[in-house]
Amino acid sequence: SSSSSRRLIIYVNGKARDTSNIHPQMTLLTYLREELGLTGSKLGCGEGGCGACTVMISRLEAAGGVVRHRSVNACLMPVCACHCSHVTTVEGIGNVHSMHKIQQRMVDLHGSQCGYCTPGIVMAIFANMVNGENMVEHMDGNLCRCTGYRPIWDAIKTLDPENSGCGGCSAVEKCASACGGTSSCNGGSSGGCSSGSTGCSSSSSVVTSSTSDKVQMYKDTSTEKSDAQQERLLQKIEYVLTHPENVAAMKGSLSVVDVGGKMEWVQPSSLQELLKIMNQSS
Repeated sequence: SSSSSRRLIIYVNGKARDTSNIHPQMTLLTYLREELGLTGSKLGCGEGGCGACTVMISRLEAAGGVVRHRSVNACLMPVCACHCSHVTTVEGIGNVHSMHKIQQRMVDLHGSQCGYCTPGIVMAIFANMVNGENMVEHMDGNLCRCTGYRPIWDAIKTLDPENSGCGGCSAVEKCASACGGTSSCNGGSSGGCSSGSTGCSSSSSVVTSSTSDKVQMYKDTSTEKSDAQQERLLQKIEYVLTHPENVAAMKGSLSVVDVGGKMEWVQPSSLQELLKIMNQSS
């Protein structure tokens, strides 16, 4: 039989957090900023379109017992939906004294100007990195009005093995020099030219990043310290989510009531509980 709990269990940046002031309608972003004082995550559009509020949610899957990570828009995510989950914010992966390599690359490669969108972009990159996904292809949920994206792309390319080059070229910006040669750059197969060998030559113009040399330099830069820092965080997440207390709480139901008792968040743990709730509200 399942047990009922009125205590919301949520972990943020490796620690169990106080949930005594949670309101059933509170979003994760409001909880992070107003209750925990973690203001790195920003409120932009409030509609899940800009990505300034991006954080990483980690959960233990009931089937298989595997911890899964994904990026979410905290402005849309109800905090009660994070029950028995771990939330990683930009403060949790690094700070000014010990920056994560993503943060450092964004600084050095000029990927941040006004900086409002930067925490969300950093966390989107981080979640993709943890999951081993192609970072460039999964960044369409983050908007930046300042940079034009080129320096952000440069920073990502130094981190993403999927984007280490273009068809054998050392950098995407330098792919034009191989057109007409043996590399299949720009998605083409005819001498490396997407428009055919007559449509491209080594002298063709190409949009070139002013930071392409730094991109190549960073590919050979050691990041053991940052990698070890990231590994410790992931191990901590694995530990708290697989702890017997958290596993037991996952099997129980959840009920969060506001102070006035006018609204309740209910998370049933079985079909029988769900049907009971439906019958009561009908």
